[in-house]
Amino acid sequence: MNRSNVKMAQDSGKLLLKGLQKLYKALVDSRNNAGGKRTYRTLKKGSYLSTAQMSKESLKPLKKVCKKFKIQYSLKKQKGTNEYTVFFKGQDKEVLDHALRAYINNKLKKEKKPSLIGKLNNFKEQVEQNFANLDKNKERNKNKEFSI
Repeated sequence: MNRSNVKMAQDSGKLLLKGLQKLYKALVDSRNNAGGKRTYRTLKKGSYLSTAQMSKESLKPLKKVCKKFKIQYSLKKQKGTNEYTVFFKGQDKEVLDHALRAYINNKLKKEKKPSLIGKLNNFKEQVEQNFANLDKNKERNKNKEFSI
């Protein structure tokens, strides 16, 4: 190996390293712009934060809405309760308002819907009533005499 080959290998290694660094930086930047869970420290560094108190059961649908609207959030559990303080950070206040309205609308729709188990129980009762009516009709028909 001569010096020119070594120099060319060093230069190509440096170029490859710079390219990988740019790619990594672009990946980190794109991830930071996407919605999702963050630590409180990273959220605090930005601008506007809004907060809300939520129970553990309502966190899963909230996570879906935050991902959809690219809102970053952080969770802190309240000591001694099953409640969480949720910190939100979005592009601006309008995006946060729109996302929270969508979350509330989804929650209200789910509350208005009757549960599947409740529907099945209603159908089961109806079927039992129909069978009871059929049994009564059969007994009546047996007791009647047919005349020609």
